[in-house]
This record gives sequence, structure tokens and C-alpha cells, in this order.
Amino acid sequence: MNGESDVSDMKNIAARNTAEPGRRSEQLICGILETMRENPYAFRTCSDMACEARLSVSHFTRTFKLVVNESPREFLKAKKKQQAEELLKDPKLNIKEIAEKCGFQNQNHFSAWFKKRFKCSPSDFRARIERK
Repeated sequence: MNGESDVSDMKNIAARNTAEPGRRSEQLICGILETMRENPYAFRTCSDMACEARLSVSHFTRTFKLVVNESPREFLKAKKKQQAEELLKDPKLNIKEIAEKCGFQNQNHFSAWFKKRFKCSPSDFRARIERK
């Protein structure tokens, strides 16, 4: 073998080795997203998601942003808000049950979180939905 082909082979191997971890990370992110589709409250924090993916928080955050086009924190907020809204549409569930399904320790924490994001209480939100 000559020196040029050795250098070329080394570059190809290096390129494959650096590409594979990126693909692996993207696959792990897709797995996290699938888990969140099934259960939006499976993860409470970005650290929880990174731990599940077995990646550092910084690497997870960078890769997540590349795959999803938003930060894990913003994605989690949007998912939680969407899930809370959907659950409140079900008149069979009381606010306490919804709080538990959303991963809150109690109804008060859920109500405070909800008011901050929707500018009204969960009960008021539900009443508006029922009037429509």
C-alpha cells in the first residue's frame, strides 16, 4: 500500500466513526420522542431525557435541537401544555386526576402551573370548553 491510500482509508474510517455516534444519538432522540408520544409525562426534565438516552445533558440538548428544531425544555413545556389541555376536555376526569396524570405531586402545583401558562385556572378553562 502506498502512503496516499493509507491516509485516504484513515480519513474514511474517521468520517464513519464520527458519523456513527451522530446517527446513534439521533436514533436515541427518536426513541425519546416515541416514548413521549406514548406518555408525554414520561420525562420531567431535560436531564431525565438525557439520562434515558445515556447521553450527557449538553450533547443531548445539542442533538435534540438538531433533530426537533427546538430545545428539549421548550418541547417539554409544549407537550405538557398540550396534554393538560386535552385531559381537561374529558369531563369524566376531575382536576386532581388530571394533575396526577400530568405528573404533578398535587392539584395545587398543577393549578399554579396551569394558571401561569393559560392565564386561567383549570376549572375556568374547562368551563370555557363546555360553553362552546
